[in-house]
Amino acid sequence: MKRIVLIIVTVLISFTGLHSQDNYYWNYGRKEYMDYYPNKKYIVVDSSITSKTELASALNDTSLKINTFQESSVLIHLNIYDSTAYEKQYAILQSRDSINESEQLNNQVVNYVGPYYIRQGSGDTVGISKLFYVKLYKTSDITLLDSIANSNNVSILGNDSDMPLIYTLECSNQSTGNALDMANLFYESTYFEHSTPSFTESFNYLNTFECVNDFYFDQQWGLENTTEYYNIDINACDAWEYTKGNSDIIIAVLDSGVKLDHEDLSINAQIGWDIETETSPSDIYFDEEEYKVGNYNHGTNCAGIIAAQHNEIGVAGIAPDCEIMPISYNFYNYDNPEIRLAKGINYAWQNGADILSCSWRSGQHLYIDNAINNAITNGRNGLGTVVVVASGNYNNSTVDYPSVLPGVISVGAINMCGTRCVGWHTEYNPEDSLMQDCFNYWWPMEFGSNYGDHLSVVAPGIKVPTTNIVDNNWNTDKYITVFRGTSAAAPHVSGVAALLLSMRTDLTYTEVKDAIESTAQKIRTDFYDYNVSKPNGMWNEKLGYGLVDAYNAIMELCTNQTSIGSGQNITWDETTFVCDDLEIEGTLTIDAGVYFLTEEPVITVKSGGHLKIDDGNFYLYDGLDYNGEIVVNAGGSIELLSASELTIGGTGSILIENSSATNGTLTYNNEATLTLADDDTYLEIEGELEIGDNSTFTFSGDGYIKFSKPGNDLETQDNIIAGTNASFVLEGTGKSDKKMEIQQSTVHFPELAELRFED
Repeated sequence: MKRIVLIIVTVLISFTGLHSQDNYYWNYGRKEYMDYYPNKKYIVVDSSITSKTELASALNDTSLKINTFQESSVLIHLNIYDSTAYEKQYAILQSRDSINESEQLNNQVVNYVGPYYIRQGSGDTVGISKLFYVKLYKTSDITLLDSIANSNNVSILGNDSDMPLIYTLECSNQSTGNALDMANLFYESTYFEHSTPSFTESFNYLNTFECVNDFYFDQQWGLENTTEYYNIDINACDAWEYTKGNSDIIIAVLDSGVKLDHEDLSINAQIGWDIETETSPSDIYFDEEEYKVGNYNHGTNCAGIIAAQHNEIGVAGIAPDCEIMPISYNFYNYDNPEIRLAKGINYAWQNGADILSCSWRSGQHLYIDNAINNAITNGRNGLGTVVVVASGNYNNSTVDYPSVLPGVISVGAINMCGTRCVGWHTEYNPEDSLMQDCFNYWWPMEFGSNYGDHLSVVAPGIKVPTTNIVDNNWNTDKYITVFRGTSAAAPHVSGVAALLLSMRTDLTYTEVKDAIESTAQKIRTDFYDYNVSKPNGMWNEKLGYGLVDAYNAIMELCTNQTSIGSGQNITWDETTFVCDDLEIEGTLTIDAGVYFLTEEPVITVKSGGHLKIDDGNFYLYDGLDYNGEIVVNAGGSIELLSASELTIGGTGSILIENSSATNGTLTYNNEATLTLADDDTYLEIEGELEIGDNSTFTFSGDGYIKFSKPGNDLETQDNIIAGTNASFVLEGTGKSDKKMEIQQSTVHFPELAELRFED
């Protein structure tokens, strides 16, 4: 017994300095170091929480994204040591900002928090789960293991039949530390052969990047930054959860030309145009005498950043499902350039371009001024073509023309550390002091990214992988990994604009510009002060409004009106995006498509609230059928107006509640239709279903209806109240061939003209 007490004291003393050391774990006697990653956490959730929706409500923090919510499955693999052990629900949280671990631990539904790290040398992001493993020297050491585990409030779950000396232990918020702390503590006690934590996401596909598998994606830092500056990227992966573009959205790339048959680009050659010949398709231009390969490839480089396909063979474009319109221009024809550039701009907007991407500069001219004004004013049937222009590469405190024009989005360039791209010349660039902080990836040009009053935002502009052109004479490759300049930055913003228009085609060019500017990330506040107030927020002369953020820009499309207050009477007669659950206490009429940008959305109609479906419907963000819940509380109502249609899919449901005093109500008017599309979709009525006079309640699809309680009509206790000459029609097959379930004998069909079941 004395020996055990001595061991415990020794171990606890060794633990007191643990948090002051670097982050590491032991790998067979060798320390493996990691960098702390504050934007992600592994949590164990209280058993009272049964769904993502409940967890999101309990966490009450809209900045947190719940990546995973499921039950652990460890006990089935073990010889159980602790008979009280049970499987627990866990979740993985992610945020664009640091997640406060203490705040999570103080939440009563969170029983454990594990940090995330980036492994040095590999860039892998791994989390610390609640488990760690200890290998004993000999079987009798279980007594030591049990004693030390008890003293540190750690549970021994069990061991492995095939490897009986290896035990699995579990931490909670009552433990002395998390699983990494405990694994190190047990190993450093020297009483066990080995100890290591259980890492989340340790074993995955060879490509460890979660959102796409394109070959060069691990080098596309601008889309997913895996350096220590992990927040310096445009947040593409989160944006792609909602859209990768829309084939109806066209981005014109006015440049030296695009390789039309590149393996990683999907281009309809017939929509392109050659300025020099005024014919289709477009061509590719370069200086034959000087063999300027960069200019030969330039248009193809820009197009790849915008729309390279997600096909595992090359690079990942920002808006791969959108259409590129190549407009080719010969930069080495010095005769009347302003007329030819204006011709290209006018062709773009007149032939359906939603966005015009311009990675070039010129002298200011009346022709170009008017052409760009025409695009912004008349393009997209008066909504305005979005014009994106590179700010220039000469370190000027004024952006180049046409980037200086009002109405365009002027884009500067940053590196993977989040600082303005500048040349390695101290006399020009005060930012040089930070370049060594960026792995010596200096701006490979003489000067730097232009800045100043007209700068809108910045985007990645150095070491950018993208599509390229193979030519037998120059032996260039299909891809390039070092494209650079504000020429590379501008297409990033063009791609983000394309994602926005893919979500909402009705946006004006001003609304797109405002969304991009107002949601830009205020990066590197340790070096740049955003201290100038401008219409779309705080601004800095070197970085404008900040780094473009695809995800935040998409979120900007969401309505802030997710709670319809008592007494309010609101009509949504334009496409509406909702980024939160919807609560209705007043009256909300749906007269257009409503898209929910959350998983498992919930619509709650409170007592006294009214939801009316007119010429609209609910959808998920990708256009699929709404698969969340619609809950009508007692005293609330949902009404399908004449000829309206409501479709619920997946595991979606509608619940009409009642109470001892009143019913929730579902009302159908003439020719309204409810479609419960899938087997697990259902309508449960505790309150009332009202069918109006001369109306037919038509229910179709593969779901089912369930009457679970008698209604609260005091005279009849009917669940169905049918008007004169009303009909109740069920079409098609249903769940296990069951369309309607009646759980009590008090359902009646008064004054019902017809009750018909159809196969």
